Amino acid sequence: MSDNYAESEEKECGCKGCCTYPHSPKSIATLILSVMAYILSQNATWNCYYVQSEMNLTGNFLKNTEFAGSTVKIGLGPFSREDLTEDLSCIMYSADDVDMFLDAPYKTSRIFGAFANLLLGITMIALICTSCMSFYPIAMKAIGVLSIMGSLCLAMTFLIFSSDLCEDCSFHIGAGVALVGTAIAMINGCFVMALPPAKL
Repeated sequence: MSDNYAESEEKECGCKGCCTYPHSPKSIATLILSVMAYILSQNATWNCYYVQSEMNLTGNFLKNTEFAGSTVKIGLGPFSREDLTEDLSCIMYSADDVDMFLDAPYKTSRIFGAFANLLLGITMIALICTSCMSFYPIAMKAIGVLSIMGSLCLAMTFLIFSSDLCEDCSFHIGAGVALVGTAIAMINGCFVMALPPAKL
């Protein structure tokens, strides 16, 4: 009696055992792609080398630094900027910087970057679970849609190029990483929706 009860509980929760991949071994590829997309999204949005901008440092968030009044090339990201006093170092924007100097396109890029990280993070966790759990087909479709939505949100971070702070911007490492992450998340979403139903 207890054995039958345990079996029914196992079927209800969808647990099939560690690394059984009930949605076929193809789900291993989607798991790996989801981890890659999440890491790339985090790297693109949180580092300060998304774009490189040549700007005059008068009247912006660097006006009180030793570089004030000069024209320099500086790395900018959705949530941080390059620290000009130390190589390969980033400084998060303060609340005052965001309120006073970041315009609507820049703030919108930040919002989409946060949503991209959230959606791709949920996708990654869900696909890790597919290594040992079975999901209803509708749930797998939803996971695929989440990946595609995360891809679109990551693509929308390119709105940073339309910001007033980015009048003279060029592609930098972060933008390239975002482009690759967007493509991987989009492809992965399509792969997830094409996975076969779980084996009973």
